[in-house]
Amino acid sequence: MSWAEWWWRLALVARIGEREHRAANPWRISLTTTWPRSLLQCLFFTVLGRVLGGEPGQAYAFIGSIAIVIALFTLGEMCDVPMRDRWSATFYRLRSGRIPVPMLYAVRAWPIVAEAALVGLCCTIVVGLLTGQGELTLQLLTLFPVYLLLVFTSAAAGLAAAAVGLFGRAGADVIIANLGLYLIIAASGALIPPGRLGWLDTLGAVLPMSHGLRAIRGQLAGQPWLIELLLEVVIGACWAAAGIVAYSVLVSRVRRTDHDKVT
Repeated sequence: MSWAEWWWRLALVARIGEREHRAANPWRISLTTTWPRSLLQCLFFTVLGRVLGGEPGQAYAFIGSIAIVIALFTLGEMCDVPMRDRWSATFYRLRSGRIPVPMLYAVRAWPIVAEAALVGLCCTIVVGLLTGQGELTLQLLTLFPVYLLLVFTSAAAGLAAAAVGLFGRAGADVIIANLGLYLIIAASGALIPPGRLGWLDTLGAVLPMSHGLRAIRGQLAGQPWLIELLLEVVIGACWAAAGIVAYSVLVSRVRRTDHDKVT
């Protein structure tokens, strides 16, 4: 295919992804349920941090709760992107197409990525002002590009994990999505500071967001942060590579056996 045809096909896939996302998540539903729930969850964790740890605890929880809200989309909803082909029994058409399946799902997932970034930004402003953290809010707004990095690294992990839901047993997508969210909450350092439980720190080291959150907190404290930021990039790249390998191997197996197990 020529470059022009490639771009035309990817643009078409992006439009289809947007229409699928809006069909399942109309604006009136997102603005009245999903977004307020995200804001309230961010507010809850932030207030809980103040109750348990005073102002330092509130600031720590606020920084981490923004990442958790992002994960609601990049991990909680990401499985829906490939699972729609399983629910509709349309995967056989994708595996016989010209665009590689990993690239196709990455492009179709752009509305979730965009919504995760937008809701994370709203939480930063609204919850920060509601809890009287104006100065910290301004600082986090200047550091929001790091949160955008977390959006992409966690989205890469979400798409990689979604392969289990697409090719696995029925209901695996729900388990994978919830497990990913719980691991981010518990092991990424979003709410529980590193050093409390060693095994959680070990697990968090290979999860998205943990190094990025350390980079944000390091910048706020005037400590070294660049290495943590680079580690976050590496972790995201590893998850993206794992997703590419998983989809490619499983699609190859389906083609070889001529048995579409995702219908």
